[in-house]
Amino acid sequence: MRGAHGTPGTERGSALLMTLVMMVGLAAMGASLLAMGSSQGKERRAWQDRVTAELGARAGIAEAWTRLESGEDPGLGSSQQREPLGGASGWVEADLGGSSLTLTATAVSGHAAERARVVFTQTSTSLFRWAAFGEEGLIVRSNARTDSFDSRLGTPDPDAPLWNGDVGSNADILVRQNGQVGGRAVSGPGGSVTQLDNSVIVGGVEQAPTPEELPPIEVPSIASQGDLTVSNHGNHWASGDRGFGHLELKNNSTLEIEGPATIVCNTFRLRSNARVEIDAEHGPVQIFVIGDFNLHSNAFLGSGRGRPADLEVNLVSDNVIDPDQEVDLDEVDFDSNTEVWGTVYAPNAVVEIDSNLELFGSLVARRVILDSNCQIHYDEALAEEGPNASVEWSLTSWLSAPVSWRER
Repeated sequence: MRGAHGTPGTERGSALLMTLVMMVGLAAMGASLLAMGSSQGKERRAWQDRVTAELGARAGIAEAWTRLESGEDPGLGSSQQREPLGGASGWVEADLGGSSLTLTATAVSGHAAERARVVFTQTSTSLFRWAAFGEEGLIVRSNARTDSFDSRLGTPDPDAPLWNGDVGSNADILVRQNGQVGGRAVSGPGGSVTQLDNSVIVGGVEQAPTPEELPPIEVPSIASQGDLTVSNHGNHWASGDRGFGHLELKNNSTLEIEGPATIVCNTFRLRSNARVEIDAEHGPVQIFVIGDFNLHSNAFLGSGRGRPADLEVNLVSDNVIDPDQEVDLDEVDFDSNTEVWGTVYAPNAVVEIDSNLELFGSLVARRVILDSNCQIHYDEALAEEGPNASVEWSLTSWLSAPVSWRER
C-alpha cells in the first residue's frame, strides 16, 4: 500500500459499503440457485467452487473497504498466507496513490479461483483544494507560478516540486506571458481560460460543471481588549481567544502564538520584517480580520513547523467597489518578499499577491491577481486535513481478472 491519504467520508463510505454488501448478497443467492440447479457430481462441485470463489472475492472487497473506513490498512493476507474470505480463502491487495484506490481480491475454492479488481476515485470537497481560486476571476501575470508539495512528506523541495498547484475560478482565467500554472486551470461553467505566449499550464485546461460556492465568514464573538501594538522581540501568547481593535507588529518585532487560539481584530498589520509564528503542536490558530489587512515587505506569517493547516486567515474585508453602495473600502495588501504559511480565505475581496511573495498553502478569494515572480506552493495535505476538509470516494470500475495456476 502506498501513501497515507485518510479515511473516506462517513456518508459516502457507508453508501459504498452498502453497495458492496448487496453485491456479496447477490453472489450468495446465486450460489444457492446454482447449487439447486446444477447436475450432480463433478460438474456440480465445479460450479459450486466457482461461485464460492466469486463470493469470496466480493467478500474480500467488502472487508477491505470496512478496514479502510476504520483507518486500518485495507490489505489482507497474501498469496503465501491466505485468509478466510466467505467460504473461500485468499487475499486482498491495496494500492493507494494520489486520488485513486485500487483493491484487488483473489479467492480460491477447490480448483476454482476468482479475482475482482475495484477502482475508487477520491474527491475532496474542501474549499482549499486549490493553489489559488478567484470566484469572479483569476489572473496569473508574467513569471508568476504555482506548484505543490505535501507537508506530510516534509518541507518543499524547490528543485523537485509537485504538480498539483491547480488554479480555478467560477468565471475566466488569464495566464499571461511566461506565467506558469503547475497544475490544472479550471474555469467556471460559463468561463474560459486564456493562455498567452510562452505561458505553461502543466495539468491542462478544464471547465467546471458547476460553480464553487464561497460561504460567508462567521466571525466568533470575542470581546475586544482595545488596540495593541507589539514593538519588540520574544513575545509569546499562550493558547486562548483574544479580541482587538487594531493589532499591529512594528518593524522587526516578533510574536509566537500558541494554539489552539482564535484572534479577532478590526485591522491587522505586520510592518516590514515583523514575524508572527504559529505553534500548533496542540491545535491550529484562526485569525479573523474585519477590515484592513496589511502584510508589509519581508514580513512572515505562519506555521513554525511548515504545516499550512496550522493557520487559518479569514478576511471579512471588502475592497471591491459596489456601484449600489457607498462604503469605506478596506485595504488588503500582500507586499513583496512576504512569506505566508497557511490558508487565506477572503470571499469579499480582491487579493493581489505582489511580486516575490511566497504563499505556502492555499488562497481563496473573490478575485485573485498573482503578480510577476510571486509563487504559491499548494499543500496537498489541505485537501484532507485543512479547514472543514472532507473526502469522498466514488466507485469507478469493477472488473474480473484472471488468476494464474501458480497462484491457486
